[in-house]
Amino acid sequence: MEKLKKTARVLDVFAKVFRAISIAAAIILLVGLVITSVYYLSIRNDDATAVLAGGDLHVTLGHVRLNLTHLVPGTTRPLVPVAVMLLAGALVLAIAVVELNILRRILAPMAEGRPFDSTVSGNLRKLGWMSLAQVAVYSVAEPLITAMELRLVEFGYFLNQEYVESYTVNFHLELSRFLIPAALFFLSYVFRYGEELQRQSDETL
Repeated sequence: MEKLKKTARVLDVFAKVFRAISIAAAIILLVGLVITSVYYLSIRNDDATAVLAGGDLHVTLGHVRLNLTHLVPGTTRPLVPVAVMLLAGALVLAIAVVELNILRRILAPMAEGRPFDSTVSGNLRKLGWMSLAQVAVYSVAEPLITAMELRLVEFGYFLNQEYVESYTVNFHLELSRFLIPAALFFLSYVFRYGEELQRQSDETL
């Protein structure tokens, strides 16, 4: 039991540190979002002189990688998907802060030697729902960013061999994202059963 208490206290310290880091990172992303938005609004339409490709002549648009023969004329619109990425990152970090607060509430009774406290299973379920919320943010942000990126170049460029040498499609279903929420929900049922056994034991005594 002493080992459990000590481990819970150590994990609580790590949770505090990661929470502070997550808050700082979220603030940085929000500041970046504001700067990006202000810069985007200050650009005139006739100033659209950016290009999509860098020096390696590869551009990734969602699940499609374009291998270019030379630079593709683009627009200043890349700032829009960048803003969406910053916003999505800030949301994920905000959810992470809430998750760390819930984790600390789970660790609190464990640090006192009460692993089957009546609040633990409920907090594990909350943690599972918050983890699902992060998956939802990823699931919405990725296709949205992809749709925006695909509008950065006129469709004709995608079919023009003068610009595009070949395509590589990398599509895969991220089922692994659901493993953590599923594990947390499973643990909540395990701990709820343990809480019931603890309650019965206390009543017997």
